[in-house]
Amino acid sequence: MSVVAIHAFDAPWAVADGATATAIAPGPHEDALSANRFTFPGGAPPGEVSFAPAAPLDLTGATELRFWLRAPRTTSAGFPLVFGYADVTDAPGAGRLWRVPVARSGWWEQVRIGVDQEVRGAVDRFLFRPEGAAGVEAEVGELIAVRPEMMVDLEIALSARIAANAALPDLAALPLVANAAAGDAQVIIAETPGVVAGASIEIDDGGGGLQRATLASVVVAGGQATLAFAGGATLPGPLTAGVAMANVLVPVETDARPTTEPLPPAVRLTMLDAREDRRRTQYLTVRDTFRIDAAGAVSAAERPYPQGWLLDYQLTAEAPLRLQRLRLLDQLSTALNFDRPLRVGGVLTPLEVYLRPDLPRQREQAVPETLHLRVCAQQEAGPRSYARLSETVDLAVVPDGAAAEPLRIAG
Repeated sequence: MSVVAIHAFDAPWAVADGATATAIAPGPHEDALSANRFTFPGGAPPGEVSFAPAAPLDLTGATELRFWLRAPRTTSAGFPLVFGYADVTDAPGAGRLWRVPVARSGWWEQVRIGVDQEVRGAVDRFLFRPEGAAGVEAEVGELIAVRPEMMVDLEIALSARIAANAALPDLAALPLVANAAAGDAQVIIAETPGVVAGASIEIDDGGGGLQRATLASVVVAGGQATLAFAGGATLPGPLTAGVAMANVLVPVETDARPTTEPLPPAVRLTMLDAREDRRRTQYLTVRDTFRIDAAGAVSAAERPYPQGWLLDYQLTAEAPLRLQRLRLLDQLSTALNFDRPLRVGGVLTPLEVYLRPDLPRQREQAVPETLHLRVCAQQEAGPRSYARLSETVDLAVVPDGAAAEPLRIAG
């Protein structure tokens, strides 16, 4: 497990004790388009918002919870909210609570909370409430559970970006030219250049039913192409000519390039190199996870600053026709470049298209329709260490026009 989406905040959370929750848009970033605006009136009780999943979540594979927050930060609200969750094994009224810090007032920030030492095998409730009796309004988005694994997370995110942006319009919505019965292992379409054995297709019955299959063979005769399914796949129901459609998919492949020709449509993702980038590695510690125990004492975690890494990939556009390969390259160059960084666990990861020094020699033996991508990734440098706080420092944000206030140090 790498990343588990817990809530997209596309629907309001449940409320209690005068709190309100409203679904809003846009969300914190381009891959998290929704958020909730929580309003807590203050006083006693101060209000609470919560979410109960349909079934308890097993988060034992995760070491962190992450969410996005945008909230004001004043001299009385450096930690305006408390976040928590409960597990079904907890005693009644028990749970875990963390103070949620705000570094920049009014900006979206990702909050990371270490849960590697917490019970989390059957989480059945998440909550937010204000810290103290003061009223507060905050916006929250994209709650996920994460086990940071740089290369796994990166390839999942990169493959998802490629899959969402790679398609061949000339191989989409190809109507069936003959009826097909339930149990058939083939369909017939008009002869179409680029539909070859080994291709992945999706069949739409015209009523919302979809089926995917791999083609074992494509037999062309009389202007028609008979597409036979591989692996013993058959149709679950009848299909009507002119209503049902076949779509040739463009999967993302990471295995070695096959030797059969012509190659079916695909984008082949190959890692060429991975190395540490010491220019982006800082020997610092980061503090997070402000845990509140039953007595009200606060502990915090410290973790090493992540190490910078550079990962180089080759993306090869594969398709029977050169025009189709160029179309795929055009889509990839638009979706993967410096202006469109990749989100990995919510964190921005820069991308750069680069020229390999050995490319002229390489192109004598390889398919030329390739794009080379450099990813500036981050690798977690070590586990968290936990300790009780003896004092906290609150650097206040002074509102415009207000008198400056002294630095407050709370024991």
